[in-house]
Amino acid sequence: MKNEALLLFLIAPLSLFAANIPNQGLSPREQVQLQKRIHNFYNGSFCSEKMFYRPQKFSALSGEALQVHEDLKSAKQSPPRSSLEFLAQKKTDQQFLQNQCMWLKKRFPQLHCDSPEVTNTWESISPMERIESLTESWLDVPQTSIEAIPVSGKTQLNLWSDDYWKLKWGGISYRYGEGRFLGTYTEAIKAYFQPASWLKVLEDMSFNTVEREIEKWSPAEKYDLATNDLRFSLTNEQKQEGAAYLDQDGDIEGWMGLCHGWAAAALMAPKSTKTISLKGPSDTNIKWFPHDIRAVTTLAWANGNYPSNFVGLRCDSKKASTLSNGRIKDSECFDNNPGTFHLALANLVGIAGASFIMDAAFDYQVWNQPIVSYEFSYFNPLNPEQIEKRWEKVAVDYDEKFKSRDPFQKPLTRGRKVGRLSSYNDSKIKKIVGVVTTLTYLGEVYPLHGDRFSGESLIRVSYTYDLELEQQGDRYEIAGGEWHTNAHPDFLWVPQKGAVAKTYFDLPDLYFNGHEDPSDKLTEVAEEASRQGYPLCEVVSTLLRESSGEVQYSCR
Repeated sequence: MKNEALLLFLIAPLSLFAANIPNQGLSPREQVQLQKRIHNFYNGSFCSEKMFYRPQKFSALSGEALQVHEDLKSAKQSPPRSSLEFLAQKKTDQQFLQNQCMWLKKRFPQLHCDSPEVTNTWESISPMERIESLTESWLDVPQTSIEAIPVSGKTQLNLWSDDYWKLKWGGISYRYGEGRFLGTYTEAIKAYFQPASWLKVLEDMSFNTVEREIEKWSPAEKYDLATNDLRFSLTNEQKQEGAAYLDQDGDIEGWMGLCHGWAAAALMAPKSTKTISLKGPSDTNIKWFPHDIRAVTTLAWANGNYPSNFVGLRCDSKKASTLSNGRIKDSECFDNNPGTFHLALANLVGIAGASFIMDAAFDYQVWNQPIVSYEFSYFNPLNPEQIEKRWEKVAVDYDEKFKSRDPFQKPLTRGRKVGRLSSYNDSKIKKIVGVVTTLTYLGEVYPLHGDRFSGESLIRVSYTYDLELEQQGDRYEIAGGEWHTNAHPDFLWVPQKGAVAKTYFDLPDLYFNGHEDPSDKLTEVAEEASRQGYPLCEVVSTLLRESSGEVQYSCR
């Protein structure tokens, strides 16, 4: 009762605030947290520890606060400042750097794995962060003025959740149908062996028992059987893929997996919802459950080629250095610019009805998450209880009154960096407006075995930042801004519209319908592609068509 009374006491004076904050079902607890975060941010008594706040995430379905992911708990248990240092110190291990470089370069050739000699700026929107670089193929001309962008938006794409198929458990060679928790990479590798398991079931079991047994096998094993690859090339490739990323303890970090493949596939491929049956070797029938098909699709997008758009830099700094106000100094560790993020939401989600993928972790880890929806509210930086949907009602002039209360003046990090010097020119900034952005993004789920499939995991989080506005005629252009917490989204990317994951293995004359024996040529090509960790587009297309009923996923 005492806690309830305190909550009501905190909420009562915020009725005006609560009436205007993003209304995506925020609970009273979320409203109070938001108010606390923006209150007194510019009041002259700024505390640098505020920059180390990690925004709380909530389930968009239940409203309940979400627990920290298992692979972030060790960092969460540390004090806020040492938490950043703990994460940064992972990058002092040279073996880890080499492994991480190999993993990231597979999907993101634009990323570097060593810190550049010259630190770039993320205060103003740099050439690497132009919104045009992210919206190519989705929009002809993106909007960049604050007057022209919608304050809310929701994707029209039929997104779907799936597991991220961690390398520690063997990627999609993990037999999730057995429901086993595997402690280490070594345990995962030794859980079974192929083709020994296949030969054993053929020898020991009746025809019907064989079919029931392989129902619980991994998506990779089912793919090998469907393509008549009895060397189980894809299964063994997935089992061995993690060997390149072993750390000093002989294990693999739990965050490493196929989330980059799942995130792209969730945007671009149909949602598998039905169990289907395809022909296997020795006249067996292979049951493909929805999560089996999602897993193979995820791997195709993880290792296939397709055109994509990208903005931002990747954090690989060996030390997370901060300024006196607590703000992270290294630009590559806290890209992207809040102005770019704001425009990405407005253009790709609000105007195009599409989506994009954000790396939801600022540090050395990578968690790719597709955006579902967003809502902006603007607030007066000098009086944050004034919060409106219309930015012009609460924007303030960038003058001495504002500067005297701005925590980003000493040292100055606003405006545009002057050459390679550590000084900034803020003369073009005319106005500043605070922003509360509440967005919902897609999270991973544990795969369900059988005809069922997990529903979408929708995660809600609110970020606060401000925008720097430059005047061009009668319009105000978003030129940059400052995050109000160091923990915010890192790089942003999206496959180009209409893209399909393919490689040079996807020959035009390959044919697969799943109901007759595959040709010797398809088996030969599938085996060769599987050794590279790639499921053929023709097979993936057939699986998606039969499970989703959609025919728009074409490999031609």
